[in-house]
Amino acid sequence: EYPPASIALTQAQQQALRSGTNHDVTEVPVWFLPEFGIAGDELRAGRLPTWDPHPRGGAPMHAHGLLGLCYPPNWLAITADEPSARLGWLAWISLTIGGLLAFGLLRHAQLSLVAAWFGATLFQLGAPMAANGFFWMRLASLVWLPGVLWSLQVLAEGNRLRCGPLAAFAVTFAMPWLAGFPPFASTTAVIAGCMWVRLVAERLGRDGSRAARQLAVRLTIGFLLGGLLTLPQVLPSLLFFPESARTIEPSLSKIQLSRFDPYGLFGYLLPDAFGHPTADAVLPYGKSPLCLWLCDRLDDQGRGALSNYNYTEYSVFFGTFGLLLAGYGIVRGRGHRRWFLILVLILLAGLALMVPGFHLLYLLPVIKNVWPMRWLAPAALPLAWLAAIGLDKLWQVEMRSLLRLAGVTLV
Repeated sequence: EYPPASIALTQAQQQALRSGTNHDVTEVPVWFLPEFGIAGDELRAGRLPTWDPHPRGGAPMHAHGLLGLCYPPNWLAITADEPSARLGWLAWISLTIGGLLAFGLLRHAQLSLVAAWFGATLFQLGAPMAANGFFWMRLASLVWLPGVLWSLQVLAEGNRLRCGPLAAFAVTFAMPWLAGFPPFASTTAVIAGCMWVRLVAERLGRDGSRAARQLAVRLTIGFLLGGLLTLPQVLPSLLFFPESARTIEPSLSKIQLSRFDPYGLFGYLLPDAFGHPTADAVLPYGKSPLCLWLCDRLDDQGRGALSNYNYTEYSVFFGTFGLLLAGYGIVRGRGHRRWFLILVLILLAGLALMVPGFHLLYLLPVIKNVWPMRWLAPAALPLAWLAAIGLDKLWQVEMRSLLRLAGVTLV
């Protein structure tokens, strides 16, 4: 379908090839899987898989980071004769890690067994996970977020540095970077930084400035150790990306082209109506006046840009009942770090939508290198956490409130 092979085809043959073709997930079969095979061949030959000689005049392979060659679960595919046969296992491992870590996080937040199970299931099986399941590096980078927050809170407990929680935080912090998708690793690091601020402020208010400084040092040691563990992957990437085709200093006008469309938030309630652009026979999404009306993004020339649909990496839907319980947890919940979750959601939505004021955060390192629409994928965890709080609260309410909520859910 693309040069050089397409040059040998007639125009009619090219049109026939493109008819009905799904371009959503093209990178896996034509780029990543072949490089997995090359990496395995290089290792069997006793060489480190740092270079792919096939594209153009050759290109770095380990340095671009997307293969996740330093991520232990990926070794199952790298060492296989047919890497594609192991991708299902990689998805299963990632979903298991995400679900178990989310369950542990919610139990640590003192939520009931049923509520923790429900919240962990929402996080594990929601659309952000399912939509990114085709890309093993995206999924693997996303699932460690609950482990980072869980281990960071355990590390903050007590008044001394403990090796077990320190090692747990360092490993869970490093894994998203080693897994192969820096945007989701960056969002995890930013949310972990927010938790650092919350824990230190909490200690300051409870025990005074001396205890807060000691805790800040302890948590910072964890971040530094985790950062050191990322270097086998991050250091080659830092050397590569300034020379790559992607700029490391994007302008605000360039960044806003990937801003999450406000109408995309309807995907939380009606994912098929607002986020299924491949089903043109059902609804002509490309010609939908509603999508065009609610899309307010501009291109770098100041003209109206076409809509970004709520699918694949833009996906936000994670269950209508889960969303309603999350809303109930926001309104009626108490404790379990509810206010921290609300503030994190505001931050993620502000960055994704580039709300005035929040757009200035894109002048900062790390944040400016994550396209805005990707900030909503990790929002699945605080929403699932709030849904667990909402479910826990339901056990304590009177029948009238329960019937009211059931009525809203039915509508």
